[in-house]
Amino acid sequence: TTPGATIRYTLDGSRPTSSSPIYSDPLAITTTTMLRARAWAAGLMVSPTATATYLFNIPVNLPVFSIVTDNANLFDNRIGIYVKGTNGKAGCRGVANWHQSWERPANIEFYELTSPGVVTQKINQEIGLELSGHCTRNFPQKSFEIKARKTYGDNDMDYAFFSDKPMTSYKRLVLRNGGNGNPKLLIGDPLAQSLSTGRMDLDRQAYRPAVVYLNGEYWGIYGIREKTDEDFVENNYGLKEEEFDMIELNGRLTSGSMDAWNAFSDYLRKNNPASPAVYADIKARLDVDSFMDYIILQTFVANTDWPRNNTRWWDDHANNYTWRWLLRDLDFSFLPKNIKRDMILWTMHGKGPTSLVFNKLMANTEFRNEFAHRYAAHLNTTFQPANVIGQIDAIAGGIRVEIPVHT
Repeated sequence: TTPGATIRYTLDGSRPTSSSPIYSDPLAITTTTMLRARAWAAGLMVSPTATATYLFNIPVNLPVFSIVTDNANLFDNRIGIYVKGTNGKAGCRGVANWHQSWERPANIEFYELTSPGVVTQKINQEIGLELSGHCTRNFPQKSFEIKARKTYGDNDMDYAFFSDKPMTSYKRLVLRNGGNGNPKLLIGDPLAQSLSTGRMDLDRQAYRPAVVYLNGEYWGIYGIREKTDEDFVENNYGLKEEEFDMIELNGRLTSGSMDAWNAFSDYLRKNNPASPAVYADIKARLDVDSFMDYIILQTFVANTDWPRNNTRWWDDHANNYTWRWLLRDLDFSFLPKNIKRDMILWTMHGKGPTSLVFNKLMANTEFRNEFAHRYAAHLNTTFQPANVIGQIDAIAGGIRVEIPVHT
């Protein structure tokens, strides 16, 4: 509406430049189109980019994400984040662009399924787009991380994406391709995590299925997931990043300081938890009930990509929350080859801090007895076949109607 402004637009997903076509007359849009526009006016900064995706004749069975960005950001051999390319970094199974930690500017629109066959736009904003995952970056359908930043206009995505979580805005979300289950099983990780809902004291990632359109092309079913980083703790516990520590894998810092964890792990190594006094000290620093539930769930689902991998834990400086482990990447759950595997032995023989804590605690009779009773209770309730199969049916039912299109 600025007097004298010139509006320029593109129809290919790229950000308009000063050489893009000038808007003067209405555009007839009759096929799938990514319309982007910016305004220029003398003496003023160029406007932000406005984006609208027009999708024609698409199935509407699930919520929809439309991601729009310059095609080169995805598929150019030098700067494209989605291709093997010629500017790669060494990673799982070789050198490829997709192993680079590259973020590219993009726009997302999120359409909520408001009634059968009807979607309503809830989000439309510029974001940073990055690939997510490790070896799963090698799959044709790759996971995305979407990041709200002030650089792009807004620090948050202001929408309550998950009805079972209290948050109404997010800085980061992951659009997950099913992880290591791709392309055979899209629901392994959300299924395993869902078993804890309402039954175990665990930090789990919320999940919803959606479909993604990438520059107007159907890109298949994805799981909308919380990011299990400092944003997760901030959102779920109302803490600020400077108020807690987060550690992962073999003791790598992801947020805060290593001081509290180093002190705790050093105490474990130098003291015998068989002593009631030592065990009492451990319980003052570790959420033992939550840790039991964590080990019980991981071993029941037989997640063999753990505990050497996919571990992350945190505590807050005020000690309102003692050390807690987060559930993440349980894609190796329920594999038939692991039906007879002794997962307790697997956990005790594992390398890294998680196995260290478990082995130390198993030296204490009180812990060992309570762990056995807690496991038995879950076997008779949480893990009863009727409950597990009910969860399978519910999660599979959420995407079943979309599977033929995805395939």
